[in-house]
Amino acid sequence: MDVMSSQKMVLFRLQWMEDYKGFENIDKPTFEHLFDGSDPHEAFNFQVENDGCHYGFARISKGDSIHIERLGEVDQDDKGHQYVDGVTVIWTAKHPSGGMVVVGWYRNARVYRDEQYCPDEINRPFKGDAWYRVSANAGDVFFLETELRDKELLKGLGDTWKQARPFYISEKKKFSKMERKLWKLAQGKTGVSVSKKRKKPVINQERKKEVEEGAIKLVTDEFEKRHYTVESFEDRNVGYDLQAISQDGQEILCIEVKGHGIDTVTADFTFNEYDAITEHQKSQFNQGEYVICIVTSVSRPGMKLHEFRYDKKRKGWFDNINGLKLDPEERVAVKFTAKRGRK
Repeated sequence: MDVMSSQKMVLFRLQWMEDYKGFENIDKPTFEHLFDGSDPHEAFNFQVENDGCHYGFARISKGDSIHIERLGEVDQDDKGHQYVDGVTVIWTAKHPSGGMVVVGWYRNARVYRDEQYCPDEINRPFKGDAWYRVSANAGDVFFLETELRDKELLKGLGDTWKQARPFYISEKKKFSKMERKLWKLAQGKTGVSVSKKRKKPVINQERKKEVEEGAIKLVTDEFEKRHYTVESFEDRNVGYDLQAISQDGQEILCIEVKGHGIDTVTADFTFNEYDAITEHQKSQFNQGEYVICIVTSVSRPGMKLHEFRYDKKRKGWFDNINGLKLDPEERVAVKFTAKRGRK
């Protein structure tokens, strides 16, 4: 038996969301418990907090607790709250089109018997206190994008599992084959890549390429329909992907294209791209007008172009056709590498 499968495994069932990192993509009607006045704490299960941890919530029947004694040796913290360490937690949800899927997992997790208050520094927009039941370090947390959530993996589970209870799969001989598949997933042999140094979800390179190429093609076709001459600048490392010149040569657009396989209007930018964006905002970009095009649901029904241009008066990037505004979130990272120190 390998190291990871020596941990106990428990499954929790969530309501469906795309990312579980806040309220932005929440489909409130699917959160049935909202109607009883409670908050969807699980909407933040895959948001890493400032302390480098994730705090996951699992909804259990009112007045019930997680039977953590079935997961390992019970310990308690300085406040007397009981928990078990070293558990693999599989988070699941019902897909909108039917069928149960895995949305992610915590390894080496701490599972509490009862609900816990989130640390004071965690600020979540709830009416009352923020709660969690499971915690794990960010390096032990793995998340699956919607296109990687496999309906076949948990086929048949939803028929025998009540939503508001944990599912102790190791105790169910009927699901031993499913359990082996889940261990394979959690160990990184399917869906994720695991190394001793760092653990990351595997990117489906074929799908990524399809999304990138599909987004570029859609934007190119759109501006050619508007009678622009479009040229690719993708390999020139200039901070944008396409240059589009109007028929009369009076307008030059420098277009940065971002594509998504899902219906999420968001994008990450390289340093070069962000430099070009900030230069344009300061009227220091002299190559043309910078345009941000985000294509969602690429190569799928509902594929859509969102075209953002900078409005100096409103000081922001707006898609006036769809009534959207881009809100920037600057992130700074510092990398430390350990080397043998000199005496």
